Amino acid sequence: MCYDIYITATTTFSDEISFAHKSTMADSSNSTVSRNELEPLEFLTKIRETLKGRISDDSEDKKVHNIDIEHNIREIRALLAINDEISKRCMTNVKSAGDKTTLTLFGFYSVRTMQNGTNLELITQPQRVEETFDTLLFTTLPSGLGDTIVPKYKEDAPFQAFIDYDDFFKSTLMLLHDDALELFLPKIKDHLEAMQVALGQIDEWAMQTTSNLSFIEETFGKELVIPDDIDSNDLSNKCFYCNCRVSTYSSRSECSFEMCKTKETLTECTVSGKYDTVFYLSQDDERERLKRFMYFVWG
Repeated sequence: MCYDIYITATTTFSDEISFAHKSTMADSSNSTVSRNELEPLEFLTKIRETLKGRISDDSEDKKVHNIDIEHNIREIRALLAINDEISKRCMTNVKSAGDKTTLTLFGFYSVRTMQNGTNLELITQPQRVEETFDTLLFTTLPSGLGDTIVPKYKEDAPFQAFIDYDDFFKSTLMLLHDDALELFLPKIKDHLEAMQVALGQIDEWAMQTTSNLSFIEETFGKELVIPDDIDSNDLSNKCFYCNCRVSTYSSRSECSFEMCKTKETLTECTVSGKYDTVFYLSQDDERERLKRFMYFVWG
């Protein structure tokens, strides 16, 4: 089909559109059908195939997944509930949260000897400890997930950098077709399982305070209370770890041990020798060493 076109100075924009449309129609037999010319259902099928290809191509492993949607939904809901429970238990006293998260805890982490002449005491004091954990899994989605559905982030401080995985999961179910869900859900499940491992490491560290407290109560029969904080302004007591009277400091935070607080005497006895040692309660072999020391000195 051929068209003779005459463009004059008075050619209108609609004339140009009409010409472009006619030219396209004339060449359609020799060109590839563009995405915009697909029928709606054909277009939908093409988009879904593209999405499925993106998710499967981005897979970093060859793990065989269960693609049963109902099964994966059930497991993901359970993972979300367990991860939330662990997080609420261990994500306390958070100093900063992001790709790296720092937590602060207070507890009794060591027992040491304190001797005055022939009087020997085993004492402990509250200590402030900090630990930083890799929490990149909490802030970043695997490739193929985050570029498909934009995640929402938590609103509560200090976790604004953490992805709201419950919301992300629900958005996935609302927006994706079953064909895509079969590939999408297993990747979400794998990611949540990896998060659970990371949370377990944080929880194990956080639970050490409770473990140490139980050991002290079991070994010495003395009930102690874990402090919420260490008063940096109370200068009335001597730090029995750095052996300096904290009244010489402008604040207790200058104590290199950050343990300036009234000591707790666990037990005492009269001895003839001299003893100066520390037992670190977070280590099993140190706990056994403490028990052997007590047996040797106290009998």
